[in-house]
Amino acid sequence: YFYDVNMKFNVIAGDNDRLFFSTYLGRDVFRNDIANFDFGNRTMSLRWNHLFSSRLFSNLALVTSRYDYYLGTGGEEFQSIDWNSVLNDYSLKYGFMWFPEADHQVEYGIQSIYHSIRPGHVVSREENATLNEIRIPAANSLEHGLYLSHTWQPDSRWSLRYGLRFSLFQNIGAGQVFSFDEHYNIVDTTRYKSGEFFNTFLGLEPRIGVS
Repeated sequence: YFYDVNMKFNVIAGDNDRLFFSTYLGRDVFRNDIANFDFGNRTMSLRWNHLFSSRLFSNLALVTSRYDYYLGTGGEEFQSIDWNSVLNDYSLKYGFMWFPEADHQVEYGIQSIYHSIRPGHVVSREENATLNEIRIPAANSLEHGLYLSHTWQPDSRWSLRYGLRFSLFQNIGAGQVFSFDEHYNIVDTTRYKSGEFFNTFLGLEPRIGVS
């Protein structure tokens, strides 16, 4: 069986303020005598729109999402196991849109996303199983972005858009990083405590497009 549920509503909080809420739930389930499989998505978003003037407004959005799946085996010919995996994202974005002229549009803002990944937890339902439990290490990370873009539309037939984004990605402990030799053998292990940042990557991303 499967199901999908959508819900949306908005609130007029004042002459210059609107609140928007939306959510989605979905799941697909498959079952028989030897195999079980299901997966599902869940997302919720809350957005506040504020109008500063006829030329400038902002959107503050909080978004959460979850994807999970389950794999299971059973029956007399197979060892009975359960595999569960979960991916959670939590995002906060504050963006602005400014119209200095009728044919010019400027967008800028900031965004942060927290990723929490539980790639796999495998357990057996049998007492004398050859496989008792496997827990793949969890992974947590932060992703940040600052962006600025300008769109120029001189007429209805074409437009030019260009901009720049600064991106930053960081892993968060607890975790461990392996060092390998030339034969790909592990020669050292660096361990990080819970909440400790490591593997920081950053860069600028220029963008341009014509449509």
